[in-house]
Amino acid sequence: MRRVALVAVVSGLSLLSGAGFAQEAAPTMPPAPEPGRYAFERVPDGIMRLDRQTGHVTLCGHGGSGWTCKAVADERAALENEIGRLQSEIGRLQIEIATLRKDLLARSQPPAEPKQEAKPDSKTADPVPPTANAPETPRMPTDADLERVRTFVEGIWRRLVEMMANVQREMQRKS
Repeated sequence: MRRVALVAVVSGLSLLSGAGFAQEAAPTMPPAPEPGRYAFERVPDGIMRLDRQTGHVTLCGHGGSGWTCKAVADERAALENEIGRLQSEIGRLQIEIATLRKDLLARSQPPAEPKQEAKPDSKTADPVPPTANAPETPRMPTDADLERVRTFVEGIWRRLVEMMANVQREMQRKS
């Protein structure tokens, strides 16, 4: 309010001096006051204080020893910590997935066939065969392998059924 009055007085002086009659000066508005760091709001338990710079909220009240302010529980900080933890976990898992995919791709590709070369010189000959360092690819079971497994499981099943029948017979004898 004082600024408005001051502007009016200064404008009036310039008009009286004659400078204002020659050219119209645009009225200037004083700048809006900037909000302070804290915002206050009355609540039933006292006064709520918001720190506009940090976002922290405190509840202030008048007690026996004077005014005290207590921090209000902030779930946002806990949520932001959890979000950060989950983002780092996602990043770690994405790296692990990429590594596993690369490893799986390397295992699923058939090994490169050795090239037929002319007889190597003894000076340039590689003492380790080229396929010795290649990763071993898993082989699929043959029909004979599957038949052996089926026969093995079938034998176990027969023995289990015989054992159950023997237990049943013994239970009938005892009763």
